[in-house]
Amino acid sequence: MDVYELIEKGKIKRYLSARNRIIYPGAIYHVTHRAPGREIIFVEKSDYLRMLALLKEVSKDFFWDIFSFVLMPNHFHILLKIKEPNLSLGMKKICEKYAKFYNVKYERKGPVFARPYRAALCLGDTYLLAISIYIHLNPFKAGICKNLDSYRWSSLRLYIGESKKSFINPDFVLDSLDTNYKKAREKYLKLVSESLAIKFKNIVEVPSYIDYFENKLKELLKKMNLAKNDMDDEIEELKKKSKFKKPVDILARKYLIEQLLARGFRIKEVVDKLKVSRGTVYYTLNYTK
Repeated sequence: MDVYELIEKGKIKRYLSARNRIIYPGAIYHVTHRAPGREIIFVEKSDYLRMLALLKEVSKDFFWDIFSFVLMPNHFHILLKIKEPNLSLGMKKICEKYAKFYNVKYERKGPVFARPYRAALCLGDTYLLAISIYIHLNPFKAGICKNLDSYRWSSLRLYIGESKKSFINPDFVLDSLDTNYKKAREKYLKLVSESLAIKFKNIVEVPSYIDYFENKLKELLKKMNLAKNDMDDEIEELKKKSKFKKPVDILARKYLIEQLLARGFRIKEVVDKLKVSRGTVYYTLNYTK
């Protein structure tokens, strides 16, 4: 069974590779890139601002939805969704433009970034939540900042503060916690704060660590009585039911389908995720008690 089949069957929630990447419209990726050796890629404020400008430019030109990010002195993380199979082209534009800017500014030659960027294909609500929180914990865990919300070069403030106009879209992740965004932000902040106690490793160096982090986050979700909002669990429960004759069951499935569509899934993706026919999806959406 190849990796494509494993993904379709829900056996894989994350697929990380620097090469042989699986790229398809609608996919969500956790992208990481770093400087070679002990070098740094962001020296001062203008460097961070230049990278943010490039992220904004490319997200607009390539129709990306960027959910979370953090820029660290020697590497960066981005959680994003593509609408066209253009992840590599977009990353090429970002890295080449930034490298040219950096080398001219600091009068240097040679590569600014190390090996090819890494892109982890992400599947599953809890996994996306875990990645987002992990990304936002980076500055604090690295000892760069003393307070969670004091680091300027990440998207955390958009998650825990007042909603502001930005090219970053935190709502996609926050919606997995609560459809009331004020409550979702409160829950997200509490999750981030509680996650500070989780053992931390740099997944740029140890990619497999994020699976451990996700499992720890699941424990926190249960502890905080938030696990009921994990759509993956709800979907699995619905799959166990062979018949949907009771109105309550049909309405439950209708709610899930509406939530999936609201988060950007297409009808075909909903069909594949729920393992039902397209006709069933349309029937359920049109169902009224």
